[in-house]
Amino acid sequence: MSAPNLYDYVDQDTFKQLLELDDEDDHSFSYSTVSSFFTQTELALREMESALTRRDLLKVSHLGFSLKGTSGAIGAFRIQKSSEKLQDYGHCIDGSNSITVEEAWELIPPLVSTIKTDYHGTEKALKSFYAEDD
Repeated sequence: MSAPNLYDYVDQDTFKQLLELDDEDDHSFSYSTVSSFFTQTELALREMESALTRRDLLKVSHLGFSLKGTSGAIGAFRIQKSSEKLQDYGHCIDGSNSITVEEAWELIPPLVSTIKTDYHGTEKALKSFYAEDD
């Protein structure tokens, strides 16, 4: 099975800007940034499971905020957009509307599932990009 298209998961302009920070002969800087994204996202997803189990909306919102920033740094737009929604749901907001705690808990688990799916696709595409670059 081939790797997913990188730009289906990562904004091309943002990622190219990240690559421009690399030395001409290698991608060590951008790869260290991407590796940090992997580590931070995996930790946040583990913490998310705990927050879901405890039904801790404040922690869900905080993790959404954290994931939004981490994913934005490399241009992982799918994760960034979903994480922003997660942050809002943790504050009982859906778009410009207030929602109940119960409504938030109905929306959060499927969104976390989407984030996980998008993370795995993003991870696979990025690892393929750097493996091909070696």
